Amino acid sequence: MVPKGFIEDSDITAAARSVLLVGRVRADPSIRVMAQIKSSLAPEGKKVAFKLDEENGFAWIGEYDIDLDELLGGSSTESVLKRAEKLIKEVLDDGAKASDYVVERAKEKQISQRTLKTANKNLEVKSIKTKEGWKWQL
Repeated sequence: MVPKGFIEDSDITAAARSVLLVGRVRADPSIRVMAQIKSSLAPEGKKVAFKLDEENGFAWIGEYDIDLDELLGGSSTESVLKRAEKLIKEVLDDGAKASDYVVERAKEKQISQRTLKTANKNLEVKSIKTKEGWKWQL
């Protein structure tokens, strides 16, 4: 039982309209990522990163693709880039699809356009112009 007048952490989070989290990237401990974990008044913001080291001090990196699970040290072992490549393979497996369609599927899975572009390059996806618009094909 919580003592009278005592405020729990979950009460503070529940009362806040926006909550930010800063976590360390496992692969490079000098990189920290700030992510919005609650946003009840506006769309959720993008994750941004900065670097801390003794030589250069503080430096902004900018937008950063990382799963919250991975940032919090969870069991997620699949990188965002690998998830993007997997998504492209699944969507384009049975033939060419509208590029807008693939971008929307990626957005649903919280994969940025930048990561999607890198995955496209890695998989050598071809862009084809048709009467209906641009399509992607493996």
